[in-house]
Amino acid sequence: MTINKDGQRGQTVVEFSLVALFFFILLFAIIEFAHLFYVRLTVRHAIGDAGRFMVTGRTLTDGSGNPIPREEAIERTFEKWLIGTGAGLQGFVLTCQDGSPCSGGTAEETVTLTATFHKPLFIAYFGNFFGGSNGCPKGHLCFSMSTTWRNEPFEASGG
Repeated sequence: MTINKDGQRGQTVVEFSLVALFFFILLFAIIEFAHLFYVRLTVRHAIGDAGRFMVTGRTLTDGSGNPIPREEAIERTFEKWLIGTGAGLQGFVLTCQDGSPCSGGTAEETVTLTATFHKPLFIAYFGNFFGGSNGCPKGHLCFSMSTTWRNEPFEASGG
C-alpha cells in the first residue's frame, strides 16, 4: 500500500486546527482568570490600606493645604491601588456600627467599608459566561468586598 503524502499534509493541517483551537481557548482562559485573581488581590490590599488609614483618624490635604473631607480621603487612599486593574468602582460605602452611612466614624467606633466593582473581561468570548443579571452588565464580573474595623482613639479634629 502506498502512502499519499499530499493527503497526510491535509490531515496534519486539520488536526492542528482542531488542537490549536482548544489550546488557545485554554491559554486565554488562564490569562483571563489570572488577571481576575490579580484584581481581587489588589482590591483586598486596597480595602485593607483604606481601613488602616481610617482607624487612625488621619485626613489628607489638597494642594493649597485645605483638609479634604474624611470620607473622600479614605476613598482616595483606597482608589490609589486600583490603577492597572481595569476595575470600575461602582460604590464605596462607609457604614457605622448602627447601620447608618458615616464619614469614617468617630474614635473607637466600629466602621464597615464596602466597595462594589464591575470588571470588564479582556476576551469577549468569556463575557458570555459572566454578568447580565442583578445589575451587572453582560461581559463584566461584578463583585463587592468589605471589611470591618474599630477606630483607634484619636482627637476629634482627625489630626
